[in-house]
Parts: sequence; structure tokens; C-alpha cells
Amino acid sequence: MRRKAREGAVAGGLLVAATLLVAGCGGGGTRESATDSNSPPQNAPATPTPTSSPSAPTRSPEPTNPAEPTNPADRRLVTATVSGGIDGRHQSVLVNADGSYTTLSGAKPVGRDKMKPDELTKLRKALAESDFTKLPRINMRSQPIPDGLTTAVVHQGHEVVTDGSKPVPALDRIVAALPLP
Repeated sequence: MRRKAREGAVAGGLLVAATLLVAGCGGGGTRESATDSNSPPQNAPATPTPTSSPSAPTRSPEPTNPAEPTNPADRRLVTATVSGGIDGRHQSVLVNADGSYTTLSGAKPVGRDKMKPDELTKLRKALAESDFTKLPRINMRSQPIPDGLTTAVVHQGHEVVTDGSKPVPALDRIVAALPLP
């Protein structure tokens, strides 16, 4: 008896939910409520509404400083993520062209800081000397390394991934110059 009562309650609840869902999809209720009482009948010819002319000419927004990109991706210098290991880490650093950076970690809150000028110069030099877009994209063994670390670095839309098993000195210099947590 309890089972039938429970099934009835569930069926009733589903019926109410379905009714509300259908009513919600109908544009807000009955057909009468969908039309405004002040609007002309549907068979009446449409009359254009007068447009208001602006009292003052509209100005285009002030141009921004062209040296300062408005899109955050345009000002991003490099992004790197290190993940894996016995401790299950997942740490990222997002470095902007001005040396400011954000660190992300699964175990720590987001951190923000700015690289010292000599650190930023070292990172820029490592990126420039690496010919980054020509580095092999995947530098990993065919079999995963137990408790190994995987590092992914993105620069100018090009991503390079390594597990450290194959030497890529140019990439190693970039990773060493990053302010990883």
C-alpha cells in the first residue's frame, strides 16, 4: 500500500513539474496574456513607430592606449602548468608581458605577484632563444612515468608538453625562468 502511495506521489510530482515546464516554455502563460491590450489587433496594418533623434551627436569611445592590449590573451607572455607526481600536484603560472603573474594551485589559493626586471629579462631571453614555435610539441615517453611530472608551456599560441624524459634544453631554460609555485 505504501508503495502505491509513493508511486502516486512521484507521478503527481512529475505531472506538476511537466505542467510547469510546458507553461514556462509557452512565453508566459495563456494566449491572452501574450498580447498586450494596448497593441493593435493582429489583422491591423503595422504602423512604424517614430524614432527619437538624439539631442547630441553620439561619440565613439575614446581610443585606448595602443601599447596596452585590451584582450588579456594579447598581453599574456607565457603560461605553464606542472601536474602529476606522487603528491598529485597541479600548479599553473600565467605570466603577462609586463611581468605580472598569477599562480594557481589545487592546494593553495590564487596568488598574484610581479617578476623582478632581471627575472623577466631572463624569461624573455629564454623564450626568444628557444625559437619556441619550432620546438617539438610533445616530448614524452610512449608509456607514462609512474609519479612523473608533466609540464605544459604555452607561448604565442604554441604548446609544448614534456615529461622530462627527453632532453629539451631550450624548454628547460624557459621552465627554470618561470615563477612556478
